[in-house]
Amino acid sequence: MDSLETSILDFVADTSGVRRNKLSLATRLSQDLGIEGLDAEKLFKTYGEKFGVDLTSLWDYWDFHFAPEGGPSWPFLVPCSTCFLIGAAIHQAVGGPPFWV
Repeated sequence: MDSLETSILDFVADTSGVRRNKLSLATRLSQDLGIEGLDAEKLFKTYGEKFGVDLTSLWDYWDFHFAPEGGPSWPFLVPCSTCFLIGAAIHQAVGGPPFWV
């Protein structure tokens, strides 16, 4: 591993509080480490300043990479809402247990 890769991994460990031995070049910040919302935003702003990287394209597509902080994202809400509505329809049609079951 070259010095730039080591510097970046060290930076991510220091900035995020994640232990360095949990990081590799294949580690995904959102999925593997749970870095989302304001934490991810702060990490990348600091990263851009420290390493002199233009992150304009990342900011343009931010929502494709990171979920908002403090709540579930669309991939969670859509299936839950769909199941809730199907349960309500079944309850309306046949009765039985409460629709939320």
